[in-house]
Amino acid sequence: MARHGAGSVKITKATLAAWGTVCHLQGARCTRVATTRDHLIPYSLGGPDELGNLRPACHRCNASRGNRLLNGYGAAYTVVLGPPCAGKTAHVAAHARPGDVVVDLDRIAAALQPEVVGPTRDHPRHLRHVAIGARRAALERAMRTLQPGRTWIVHGDPSPADLDLYRLLRYELVTVDPGRDVVETRAGAQLGAYVSRWYARHGDTPPEPEPQPELAPVPTASDHDDW
Repeated sequence: MARHGAGSVKITKATLAAWGTVCHLQGARCTRVATTRDHLIPYSLGGPDELGNLRPACHRCNASRGNRLLNGYGAAYTVVLGPPCAGKTAHVAAHARPGDVVVDLDRIAAALQPEVVGPTRDHPRHLRHVAIGARRAALERAMRTLQPGRTWIVHGDPSPADLDLYRLLRYELVTVDPGRDVVETRAGAQLGAYVSRWYARHGDTPPEPEPQPELAPVPTASDHDDW
């Protein structure tokens, strides 16, 4: 069970003594000193409050993570970014395996209506509103599943806050962009504004993958010291 009071202070001190005071969630990218203990597998999802399952984290990163899973501790996570009509859904279809979870707003919106007419992004406003809520609920559940496999998150134009969270959780970020000329031809006039907005934010060159902090081994029963 999770420690409280003096027991909580003791295990936090033991965590910092064992692993140091560098925030494990962002490594050298985090300039704040780690003062809290973070569970590799969240306590609320069954992870023990024991040293083998604990790492140091600064208060801000720890709070931002909440009880969402880190990439690889249960499911693996890939976020697929890119402009409209770039082929994000096709990329997932080509790489996903049976049992994987796919969180894709356009696929959710399509599933909420009897038939889809026209471009997959051109959904009625009221239906898109419902689909956004369904996507948000699905994503929150998917971020907390210990079932092995991969979760694909299609998020073409995430906000800076969304990207910060994905990086904090060490999710793999993949940009699908066949080039602006190709995308504009596919999108046509109807979706042209979305395409222009995406390239205005991100430019014409897909970003390089960012280095991620080294993952700690997934805790096993032998790692769980009793404190």
